[in-house]
Amino acid sequence: MSKNTRLVHRGPKYRKWRESVLKENGYFCSQCGNLTDLTVDHILPSVNHPELRYNTNNGRILCEQCRVRDMLDSHRKGKSLRRVRVEV
Repeated sequence: MSKNTRLVHRGPKYRKWRESVLKENGYFCSQCGNLTDLTVDHILPSVNHPELRYNTNNGRILCEQCRVRDMLDSHRKGKSLRRVRVEV
């Protein structure tokens, strides 16, 4: 994680976005239903889509295990971006 990314993740705007995604999606992993070790993930990476950085429709909840699995699957398939439609 870059220094700039760490600063964004510590900011109040990011924390508000993260909490909104958690509330809107029920505090459980969207892939396996796990209730622990949760992270909030951007569907379309905010580095490539800064306009969607704080859009709650571009957020999803993943447990750490599913997040790592999703990341590894994307790399195995040679995807640099997740190809998912996001409603804005």
